[in-house]
Amino acid sequence: MLATVIISMLLLGVAFGYFRWAMTQSQEYTHSQATQRAREYAESGIQAAQEQLMLPYEGQGLNLERGTGDMARGRYEFEFRSDSNTSTQVEIYSTGYCFFPRGAEEDPVTHQRAQKAVVHAVYYADRVDKLMVAVPGTLKINPGTAAADTIYAEDLVYVKGAQNNLARIAGAAYSHSSMQDDGTPDASPSYVVFGSSPILLGFPIRFPQLSGTVRDFYKARATSRRLNWMTAAA
Repeated sequence: MLATVIISMLLLGVAFGYFRWAMTQSQEYTHSQATQRAREYAESGIQAAQEQLMLPYEGQGLNLERGTGDMARGRYEFEFRSDSNTSTQVEIYSTGYCFFPRGAEEDPVTHQRAQKAVVHAVYYADRVDKLMVAVPGTLKINPGTAAADTIYAEDLVYVKGAQNNLARIAGAAYSHSSMQDDGTPDASPSYVVFGSSPILLGFPIRFPQLSGTVRDFYKARATSRRLNWMTAAA
């Protein structure tokens, strides 16, 4: 009888220990899931910040206003930081909050317990209206070309023509090479008239992939302008 009681107590102790271990593992797993979800929310904030930089802005420079967004079980907020000495470099700090009863942080807006994650990204951004022509690969400039603003390509190739048919370029920028059409490296060929000295960039321009939100914005503007023109014509 005594042996039976001792064995039962041992089994109970083992079961209780396993239960505590299982609960601890479950809490750690749930805690890890909440942290991962918070990071996903922060990454959504980075995406929203990119879209904000792509959309038209009536003010000077880039739209660097703070932004927020709600998610299924939390939210995100982002802010921009820039340096006046490097105006095209923009830093984005996005913070994601996943609401979680045993969260390590408190959301300063909703005051709910949450897991928090921060994503930091650095971008080089500029207004596209500074460029008259921009292509991601090679751009050939033929004789007689007249560009009233800056042109850009990773590789610029200047085609030589007759002496009385010079190309006239207000400004040129490239990120890889600039050459004559025979392959001779030349940033400023003698048969091209430049308004300012060509610039070799330290990095290639990344052409953004427009999201559905940005595409819908421009589509709505194009549709509304067309309707306004048809109304005026009528």
